[in-house]
Amino acid sequence: MLQAHIINANIQPIKVSDLVQFELATEGEELTEASYWVISDNQVVLPEGNSARTKDCTITEETKLVFQLGHMHEWGSKMSVTRTRGDATEEIYSVDEWTSEFRDNGPTNSYPVNDPLVLAVGDVVHLNCEWNNDTG
Repeated sequence: MLQAHIINANIQPIKVSDLVQFELATEGEELTEASYWVISDNQVVLPEGNSARTKDCTITEETKLVFQLGHMHEWGSKMSVTRTRGDATEEIYSVDEWTSEFRDNGPTNSYPVNDPLVLAVGDVVHLNCEWNNDTG
């Protein structure tokens, strides 16, 4: 699956193009399958002022993360992700002061492919997003 998001921050139309280059694997070559994993809530309604929303996900299949990035739009103010394993909870992603510039290029965490962040079966991933809708 390929997906591209082109954001025009100007009022004038722009021309864009995407390029994808594929390389065939050789027969018998060991490959690492990769995909994206999303915690999302598309039912968000932002009242005027400050608000927050949380979403939990219990891991049902071991998941290895090599890259993390958050995504919120203009009124986002703060985001955090924690992982709870048994009685221990640890923060695995946090942006204390979200800005609108982060919408398409948010802060990231990277982990080596040979030492990824592992979400084990039974772990609970907790997403917390906060907004400040100053538009009324």
